[in-house]
Amino acid sequence: MSSCFIIGRWTVDALQLTPSNKYVEKRVNDSYVVECYGKGAEDYAWIGPSGSRIPNSDSSHRIRVEEGRDSLGMRGPHLMFEHIMKSDMGEYKCSARMQGQPVSISFKLNVIKPISFGDTPNHVDGTPGNKILLPCKVDGEPNLSIHWQFQGQQITDPKYTVVDRGLEITNPTLENAGEYQCRALQMQTGDFNFHKIILRLKHKPMWTSNDSVIYGYVHGTADLNCAVSAEPAPIFDWYRNNRQVKPVTDLHSINTYSVGNKHISTLKIKIVDKSAFGDYKCKVTNPLGTISKVFVLKEGVKPPKPEKVQLLQYGSNFALLDIQRPLREDTVLGYRVEYIEGKKDNSSKRWLNAKLFNFDKHPPGSPSEYRLTNLTEDTWYELRVASRNEAGISEFAFLDGAFKTTPAATSSVSTLVFNVMVLLPAIVISFVCRA
Repeated sequence: MSSCFIIGRWTVDALQLTPSNKYVEKRVNDSYVVECYGKGAEDYAWIGPSGSRIPNSDSSHRIRVEEGRDSLGMRGPHLMFEHIMKSDMGEYKCSARMQGQPVSISFKLNVIKPISFGDTPNHVDGTPGNKILLPCKVDGEPNLSIHWQFQGQQITDPKYTVVDRGLEITNPTLENAGEYQCRALQMQTGDFNFHKIILRLKHKPMWTSNDSVIYGYVHGTADLNCAVSAEPAPIFDWYRNNRQVKPVTDLHSINTYSVGNKHISTLKIKIVDKSAFGDYKCKVTNPLGTISKVFVLKEGVKPPKPEKVQLLQYGSNFALLDIQRPLREDTVLGYRVEYIEGKKDNSSKRWLNAKLFNFDKHPPGSPSEYRLTNLTEDTWYELRVASRNEAGISEFAFLDGAFKTTPAATSSVSTLVFNVMVLLPAIVISFVCRA
């Protein structure tokens, strides 16, 4: 008996499936259609995994058989799946009669259930010392491998135990509060997913900084930072001479912000005269308790500004500065560099949103070069520098003129020097050519 091969199909005395896959893998809620053909075949039937015939039906059924015709004029039933379910897994067989003989062809359907975390919570509350369960209600097939991370790191502490319901923590402390990840992997498919759970351990406010003595100088400003750890978030109150400080006046302002369970309230004081020096009390309260601390604002010495500032080099994301120490540097602890994007303009407010970086002073005898990083490529910058000590910062020395970082694709580094003589009225600009 002869046969011929047309477009990848045997067309005589055989049934073919289109697509011709003998093993089909689909996800839950996917759709799929497969056609069964055979030239001269009759009495088609599709048989499901249970052994029952799948009847022809309308589009109201998820799994149904429909008649169709392809471009070769071959007729045969289409087996159609809509919104595939896990229970649809198994072998599907197309049977018919050809030249009076029974013939059949089949394929196996495997259904993958994607990873899901159901009603796994985003937050879990607990108290220090009491066992806590972080539930992870993960679902998916085939078999899942479950792993946990804390603050982006694998968990190795023996106080953690992985159980069927999730992750148990024995005798938790405040160091165990933070972000956890329940991570699920399907090795067979390579699918991966995770769910974040924030563990909040309820506790009364606790100090995170021991600073209580702050220095400032007349005509300057001073920041008193009241920093605590607390859950839930606390309320801050400031007092001066047993009277509560208002949030905003001409002489001070209060700014409070939180990051996780860390909370800071900053009292910024404008020191117009010596009467601003003295005691200030910060009171911190949440439903679990109250603590308070007295900050002492003492008079210090205003630092002298830098003697000279030079821009030595710059590239796509950095600038190398030479900050010359002031003549009287005994009180100087370091330098504050402020920088803004854009060319110089006449707006007095352009420095309000400046970015800043504080450098510690280099030891005596070491180079006075400081590298400012994380700049944006191909961008104009203005820059100014002040000395700083425990009482605050000096007046700023401004770099004369803006500079533009190089494009990232440029491998060369620009080398030049801008000198700013802050103690003389004249500005000296020199250009240094380096090999």
